[in-house]
Amino acid sequence: MYKIRYSVGLKILAVFLFAVSFTFAVLSAAGIFVMAAENVYLDGGRSFMDALWEDTLRSQAAAAADDVYTHYRYAMEYDTSGEEAAYLLEDYQKTYGPDETNMRFSIEADGEEVFSTGQGEGTYADVSFDYWFYWTHTEEYTEEFETFQEMDAYIGSHADAWDDYNYEIIYPAEGGEATYYLYYQVTEEVEEPVHVNAWVDDIQVMDVFYWVYSLSGSLSGMRWSLIVIAFVSLALCVTSLVYLFCGAGHKSGSEEIVLHGLHRIPFDLYTVGIVLCCTFLGYLISEAAVSFFAIEAVLLVGLLLLGIVLLALTLLLSMAARLKAGVLWKNTVLYRILSFLWRILRRIGKRVSYICRGLPLVWKAGLIYGVVSIVELIFVASVGRGYLLLAWCVEKMLLTPLLALALINMKQLKKGAEEIADGNLQYQIKLPDLVGDFRRHGETLNRIGDGMQVALERQMQSERLKTELITNVSHDIKTPLTSIINYVDLLKKEGVDSPNAPRYLEVLERQSARLKKLTEDLVEASKASSGSIHVVKVPTNIQVLLEQAAGEYEERLAKSGISVVFSPWEEQICILADGRLLWRVFDNLMNNICKYALAGTRVYVDMKRTGAEICITFKNISAYPLNISGEELMERFVRGDRSRNTEGSGLGLSIARSLMELQGGALDIQIDGDLFKAVITIPAVPCSGAEPEEVSS
Repeated sequence: MYKIRYSVGLKILAVFLFAVSFTFAVLSAAGIFVMAAENVYLDGGRSFMDALWEDTLRSQAAAAADDVYTHYRYAMEYDTSGEEAAYLLEDYQKTYGPDETNMRFSIEADGEEVFSTGQGEGTYADVSFDYWFYWTHTEEYTEEFETFQEMDAYIGSHADAWDDYNYEIIYPAEGGEATYYLYYQVTEEVEEPVHVNAWVDDIQVMDVFYWVYSLSGSLSGMRWSLIVIAFVSLALCVTSLVYLFCGAGHKSGSEEIVLHGLHRIPFDLYTVGIVLCCTFLGYLISEAAVSFFAIEAVLLVGLLLLGIVLLALTLLLSMAARLKAGVLWKNTVLYRILSFLWRILRRIGKRVSYICRGLPLVWKAGLIYGVVSIVELIFVASVGRGYLLLAWCVEKMLLTPLLALALINMKQLKKGAEEIADGNLQYQIKLPDLVGDFRRHGETLNRIGDGMQVALERQMQSERLKTELITNVSHDIKTPLTSIINYVDLLKKEGVDSPNAPRYLEVLERQSARLKKLTEDLVEASKASSGSIHVVKVPTNIQVLLEQAAGEYEERLAKSGISVVFSPWEEQICILADGRLLWRVFDNLMNNICKYALAGTRVYVDMKRTGAEICITFKNISAYPLNISGEELMERFVRGDRSRNTEGSGLGLSIARSLMELQGGALDIQIDGDLFKAVITIPAVPCSGAEPEEVSS
């Protein structure tokens, strides 16, 4: 397939095959159409042959009779004796004699035979018809006048009916009055009935009737074969055309589309050239149809039609190659002109935009206002109404100061916005100079500056907290990891049989557990903050859960001399929560109390109903100075002891807050000196009748 598509010889053969098959297809289709219209397929071609003979004979006889009688009539016009007309008719006897044509015809005028080429009857065809012969008769006249005024008056009243005129003045030799002679011509259109008889009784010479005789019989005999020829020719035509389209633009030795020669000519110019060539060939076809003998005209018309087909084929193949290369539109003069104009317009637009951007706001608005005012003034002046001009003046007197005030206010607002955008957050727009909506907009811009200042401070605080987070997590991971590495090194040096090995292993176990706990807290904090924990909320008795949590930590609290004091509960209180997650919150809070509460103090646990919510408060005295806000303490890896000497990851409070948010509650930390207060808020529900609620996050 590769060699077939790139073969030059096959392409030439395909072009030749297309031209031949297209010609045969068109001619066959034309023959089929004509014969179908003439019922050749129904009566075997008898009516078609009769009609063809009659039409050919009538057209040839009319042309011959008109030629003969026209020259004869004008000869009789200029030579009334008839001698010249007789010589002329004698020559026409030879022109239309039996050696020149198979047609015989006679011409009758005013009931008399004027011309005849023989006697007989039509073996193949005969026609008889009348037609009106039109010719012009010119008569010359001479008039004599005694005075010029008399002649001039006659000319003025009759000259419209003349074709031409002139005059002559003759003066007598012996003296006396001159004589005026007027010469003029009058031409009139004459209608004359002419009768023509024509017939063909034998085929002796090779003229148009010979070809009608030959071709009519051949076409009738080929009426069924033409259908087969038409279909075969059409199939070959389509096949060769598809092959040429596939191979268009391909060249041996290259996989890419190659444009060369005619393909590089701009497509619109190439198309115009092809159309002009086809138009010229069409003109030659029309000339050949009337200027040549029948068989010669057919051959010449066929060749010219073939030329048109080949030109159209080159245009289609060029278009196919350009489409494959993707340059059909780009390779046109119109595209280049439009691209050039577009580049010019873009440059002009950039210059205009540059000028407009460079103009201050006041100048821009003033320029537009001035142009609009001039257009309005021109319209008012063209209407010519004095009251409209007065109204225009009053409008401008009122509108101009308002526009100036609005522009000045907009300029101040623009300057303020630019200052804030450049980072000058302390800049304040002068509000007393503004009016209406401009003042309110100025107030908004001033608040934006204040808000951006607050956001900047928060951003700086967040960056600081991020830095501390990285430092803290590095410290918390590094401390147990360093201990593990050191004690592993000691075990390697002293061996597992060393008396210190049990103590080393105990430290390794404790630090490994600490590192494991830190890793678990990191994972749990990530899940809690992202919400990827399955939550099943059911009615839960909050008093029972708090007492269980206190009981779990009773022994650890007793070691530090810390006691838990519960406020009296007068009623049974239930909440809709996930007991597992709520227990984790209480566990983190009690664990923090064990670590950071001052020894020998009390922990107060209060619970009260506030509307539809339950508020649970844990209060204790911190063993370390709490020089930190409650919000900062809720951040990850933040501890109450800045020295970070106690164990823990600093994630407990952050995890607890995230778990409460997943259950629809909240956790808030409040610091008052050394007083640490954790406040849990969660909606209350009846202790019976509430349906469990499942939440998948």
